[in-house]
Amino acid sequence: LDIFQYAPRTKNYPDPSTNDFLCTQIPSVNEIGENWSWLCDAELDALLVQQATQIDFEQRQATLHQASKRVFEQVYFVGLWDDPDRWVATPRLLNVSLSGITPFYNIYEWDIAQ
Repeated sequence: LDIFQYAPRTKNYPDPSTNDFLCTQIPSVNEIGENWSWLCDAELDALLVQQATQIDFEQRQATLHQASKRVFEQVYFVGLWDDPDRWVATPRLLNVSLSGITPFYNIYEWDIAQ
């Protein structure tokens, strides 16, 4: 699990659904909270609050990677799902860059060789 790519709901896609882990989003604290796991980790919470204020992509990504590391170290989630995507494209198709998150993210750049 990499929180930077974790996006179970389409409302924020491709942004990570970090509200799922915030202490303030536990339903007993916030009746419409999104923290369905009821997990409250002060260190993880601080990282998630920090990333929400970061504009620079690399800084934000680094912060979210720290949050992911915290999730792994504390074993809050154990990844058991493996769903590899396999894609084939003709060599005539140019500028293709397939992604595991969404294979067509740069489709506007694709072209066909003459």
